[in-house]
Amino acid sequence: MEIQTNEIEYCKLNVICSSSKEELDAKTTEVLDAFKRAPVPGNRKNKASLESIKFHYRNQISESVKRAMAEACFHETLFQKNVKPVVSPQFTSLNITDGSFKCEFTLYTKPNFDLGKYKGFEIPKPHIDETPEIIAAKMMQELRENAGTSEQFTSDDIVQLGDNIIIDYDCFDGDVMIKEACAQGDIILVGKTSLSEFDNNLIGMKLGEVREFNFSVPENAVSIIKGKVVRFVVTLNSASKTVPHALNDELAQKFASENIDDLTSKINMAASKRYEDSLLVKKIENITGILLDGSNIDVPSWLSLQEAQYLCSSNKGDWNSLTEANKQSLLDAGAKNVKLSLILEKIREEEPDCQLSDEEVVQIIKNNLSKADLKKSVEESLKDLNSGGYLQVLINRARDEHTMQFIINSSTIVE
Repeated sequence: MEIQTNEIEYCKLNVICSSSKEELDAKTTEVLDAFKRAPVPGNRKNKASLESIKFHYRNQISESVKRAMAEACFHETLFQKNVKPVVSPQFTSLNITDGSFKCEFTLYTKPNFDLGKYKGFEIPKPHIDETPEIIAAKMMQELRENAGTSEQFTSDDIVQLGDNIIIDYDCFDGDVMIKEACAQGDIILVGKTSLSEFDNNLIGMKLGEVREFNFSVPENAVSIIKGKVVRFVVTLNSASKTVPHALNDELAQKFASENIDDLTSKINMAASKRYEDSLLVKKIENITGILLDGSNIDVPSWLSLQEAQYLCSSNKGDWNSLTEANKQSLLDAGAKNVKLSLILEKIREEEPDCQLSDEEVVQIIKNNLSKADLKKSVEESLKDLNSGGYLQVLINRARDEHTMQFIINSSTIVE
């Protein structure tokens, strides 16, 4: 089999592959063997002659031979040229002429690089601002507020985070009113809007109060006034506050606990888990920085773009409507993700302890799905993930997490 490759772009190959007559004949025989038991009208089951089968299924046989030869060419290219593909090849031609097969396809490959140090690191002890006790207290307060009652503001109440308020506001660019950014009777949950600085300016307001303030709207805001410094005039018309539920057994029973001690114990366990997860995230951030700095990888632009667009869609964004600055930010993040994934994959090639079998990976995903609040069974959810193209993403993530844990276990935490 003769293979010619031409790098038309970094990590993007054009491949032309030609087979000999003997290779084509051998593959044709394999395909014909698979058709020998196929039914042929006018013939008894399994009694049709080879010539009848070849005539009746001539089109299907021809296409099957082409596909089989194309697959053989693809795998032979990987072997001869020692390249690693990123995605399936894109075939542009498959031809059988004069007793030989020839095909042409585009192959996207992974970049080659030298792997730097990847284990035995000294990692600074992560610092988490919130202790498990603080996290537990916040979790309990959230449950109390969720189970609490709503009360209308009195004249003595002031706006705080978490209050529901109804406001009128006018927006000005200098002295010019921006009518599209004005509103009457707008309902806001303070602290939960997309413009947190706007919410902060409302804190402390009383019923009937009119407050004026300047506000710098972020460039990435979904608003007609994004990127501008504008002036708001806000009137507080109405407001209500949440009175947290009492800390008692009745509260516990609302959240499927026997009593307040049982609920407190569950919250403490959840808070400890959240704290440990935060520590793990910090460790991973440290190791990620070290790995990226230690391996010099030139990521293909098309691969960074692919990852950037995935990040955009996974956050329910529209790539075509993004600003150039936001696109570049996602491209930078995409390049880092690709680099890290390539490094972790290469570590797995070097370290048997980092490797997981397909069965182990699927079991990890099943375990994670079983802990989620799913409306479908785990098996049905797996099928949906596979058909939607997300299963491979979860498989890659499971392998990367396993590899990252291996690196953490080989490292030392220092004060």
